Amino acid sequence: MIKIVLFLGLLALLPPVEAAPGKNALIYRVLIPLESVELVFDVVQDVRDGVGFRKTRLSCVGNCDSFTPISEETLDHILSVQFDSDDRNLMFVTWVTGSAYRIQAFSVSSRGFEAQLDLGSKALPAVSNFSGQLVLTVLEPEGKSGDSCLRAMQWNGSAFVLQDSAGLCAPIRYQACR
Repeated sequence: MIKIVLFLGLLALLPPVEAAPGKNALIYRVLIPLESVELVFDVVQDVRDGVGFRKTRLSCVGNCDSFTPISEETLDHILSVQFDSDDRNLMFVTWVTGSAYRIQAFSVSSRGFEAQLDLGSKALPAVSNFSGQLVLTVLEPEGKSGDSCLRAMQWNGSAFVLQDSAGLCAPIRYQACR
């Protein structure tokens, strides 16, 4: 199996890595060059008692005086990392959780990463640019009925805001195709 890694903004193929018990193995890396620093987003594989955990590490190289590293452990699998534009002000990380997706959004600056959003979706989340407005669309389950709700959140420059302020949405029911 071949791993795909984003390295310096380019996709690179890496041979598969298996972490020995108690050891970490790099499985994904994104380097984000900014003014006087370089931010690093890593996902490493850590095997403990036969279970493969993934760790997210957000770190900094360079003049990082005001930077606070972030680390998180997850059982999810990394799917993609994308940015809102060439300015790279927002970074979206999509994970596969088994029966759903998890999307995280981080604002990115020379001060580091700031978590903006962390939610789940029953379908692959979509990041779109409508008339200069960044919109994130997710499909959320609604109760036990099997219905799902399509929700769109708009980035206002400092936070994601639900586009429909009343919080209403049209239920979507999956039906078999004929």
